[in-house]
Amino acid sequence: MSDADNAFNEVPGIEPEDAEDLATSAHAAHVKFNTSDKDDYSLLYGLQALGAPPDAVAAAINLGAQFVQQGYLDRAWEFFSGLIKLEPLNWEVLLWLGYIEHLRKHFWGALEFFNLALAYADEEPLVRFYLGECTLMLDRPDIAVVHLQAGIDFAQGNPKMVPFVKRAEQLIVAAKERMSAQPLEEKPNGK
Repeated sequence: MSDADNAFNEVPGIEPEDAEDLATSAHAAHVKFNTSDKDDYSLLYGLQALGAPPDAVAAAINLGAQFVQQGYLDRAWEFFSGLIKLEPLNWEVLLWLGYIEHLRKHFWGALEFFNLALAYADEEPLVRFYLGECTLMLDRPDIAVVHLQAGIDFAQGNPKMVPFVKRAEQLIVAAKERMSAQPLEEKPNGK
């Protein structure tokens, strides 16, 4: 790429070699995205797009997960809130932010993060499981069943998902019991 074609040269105060490195990384990210079999948008915009190896991103997510598992929810929230600025299209970061909100019983906030994660990973079982559980907490058992069942379907053949599948099956039973116990709401037009 010639210096004239490199848009990074227009950034105030950037050194020519840094501009070239950024242009090379951006080009490599686009090539990797276009040749990958998954629509991983974090390859285009995020740490991997800037050249960070996938292991580094996974290590960062695991560090934040340890904060959650140790009960340091405020520290985990700060960590993942910072990480989302670097990885705005990473469904795992969005999922962790939603999970933290869920643990804090901020279900509407959790729902927003889970829905964002769903936009980037609609076939990811964990997204569906947490989205289903959250919608059940918000008293929408009908929607919960749809997401929980989708999570079960997407988890088929993955032994790591067995505990989540069992929980989802239990939640589906609870959701159906709740639906059968609720009286039918009258429709706005009176019919």
